[in-house]
Amino acid sequence: MLQQENCYCEFFDTSKIIQNYFENNKSKMTWVAVRNFMGWQIPIDVILKEPLFFKINQKFKILRGGVLRLEKNKIYNWHKDEKRGLAINMLLSGRGCHTIFGEESEKFRIQYDILELKYQPKKFYLFNTQIEHCVINFNEQERYLFSLEFEQEMHNLSYETLLHWKKQFSV
Repeated sequence: MLQQENCYCEFFDTSKIIQNYFENNKSKMTWVAVRNFMGWQIPIDVILKEPLFFKINQKFKILRGGVLRLEKNKIYNWHKDEKRGLAINMLLSGRGCHTIFGEESEKFRIQYDILELKYQPKKFYLFNTQIEHCVINFNEQERYLFSLEFEQEMHNLSYETLLHWKKQFSV
């Protein structure tokens, strides 16, 4: 059975640095293909102005962060990330989108348990990319999500490792 803490957790509130950068630069974005999304990278020096990310980067090296766009009336189908063991995400727009985790089960199973991550505004979430998940955008507008990626891949940096770190330290 799925448990929220194994799939995601509210990480910390944001200081608005990422949100403001997105709002001030979204009209100038040059989109490129990133893992079946269209993406836009945010400079690492901007990301590290965020106190949370500055502190995390001292222990777990950040590779990059950026904005991922999901078009209106689209689904990003069930999957696990290939290399990332975790992400830190923040919804920038598209509140009517649904991010859903599902239990792993044998193929062709018709019904199984699901758990929805209901993003709250201006909050970072630690996201376990190694649990099956999908995103459904029923909105009449695009969904924009900030997502952070680490240098270490899933075999060297897991969701559980950063969750444990979060429980030990406050930002």
